[in-house]
Amino acid sequence: MDTTHTQAELCLKYFLNILSKRDYSEYQLRQKGKLRNYDDVDINHVINHLKTSKFLNDQRLAENFVEVNRTQKGRQWLIQKLTQKGISQDMIDISLGDLSSDIDPNIKLVIQRKYQITDWTNLDDKTKRKVMNYLSYRGFNNAYEILTKWQSCN
Repeated sequence: MDTTHTQAELCLKYFLNILSKRDYSEYQLRQKGKLRNYDDVDINHVINHLKTSKFLNDQRLAENFVEVNRTQKGRQWLIQKLTQKGISQDMIDISLGDLSSDIDPNIKLVIQRKYQITDWTNLDDKTKRKVMNYLSYRGFNNAYEILTKWQSCN
C-alpha cells in the first residue's frame, strides 16, 4: 500500500484541517503554507480549489468578522484587523457598508461601572479623558461625539 502523497495533497489536507477550526483569509493561508514550506505553485493550486469549492471566501470572512465585532469595536479597529488579515480595501468597504456608529449599550454600562459614573452630565476632565481613551482604544474615532451624546441623553 502506497502511503506517499503529493505536496499538493498534503497542502490541501493541511488547509482543510485548519479551515475546519475557523475561517482564514487567502493571505493567511498563503502565509501558513509558506511556513510549512509548500511550493507556491501547490499553494496557488490548492487555494484556487478551495475557492471554487467555497471553502475559502474572503468576502464572507470579512462580513462575518464585521458582524461579530461591529457593536464592540469601532470602524478604524475593524479596518485595521481586516487589513492585517490581508483583505482587500474593496472587500473591506463592501463589508463595512454603511456601518453606523451604533454602539452596544453594554459598553456604556461597562464604562459606568469601570469609572464609577453615576451622572454623565457632571464628569470631571480626568474621567472624560479616560472614557474617550477607552473608546478610542477600541477603534471609535468619534469618542468625543459619543461622550457628548451620552451626556446629553442623561
